[in-house]
Amino acid sequence: EIVQASVKDSMKPLNERVTAAVEKLQAVR
Repeated sequence: EIVQASVKDSMKPLNERVTAAVEKLQAVR
């Protein structure tokens, strides 16, 4: 469970970056 939590923690910033990139793409359209 600890490993899963650390993986989720490292994926959070990546997720936010992907979401921001998607929003930027939609804003361009």
